[in-house]
Amino acid sequence: MLWWGWSDKQKWSLIAAMLGAAATGGLWFGWATREWTAALGATALLALPPLVGWQLFVGLWTGRLPARGFPDRYVSRADDPVWFWLNVVGHTAVLIVMCWLAFVFATY
Repeated sequence: MLWWGWSDKQKWSLIAAMLGAAATGGLWFGWATREWTAALGATALLALPPLVGWQLFVGLWTGRLPARGFPDRYVSRADDPVWFWLNVVGHTAVLIVMCWLAFVFATY
């Protein structure tokens, strides 16, 4: 099954790949502006959309959205539909804000 049946090595490899892609963008930003201290912040900012997007994709595909604070560390569409869709709305809101922020930075 997508994500839930994966081994820890596969999960960490995917997360490392996402962070690596974000670090590449952060390093490019640091090189272009000569502000190397901003590279860490840019990496963190660029890492959020793929991580949140992946969680949203997994949740909508499998019906189990990874979420903290629940006994099984996920919220199920079948068992808790209200919390599931509230979490989906929250993830979508974060993605919209991140896309807006990227647009603002790109056009500034």
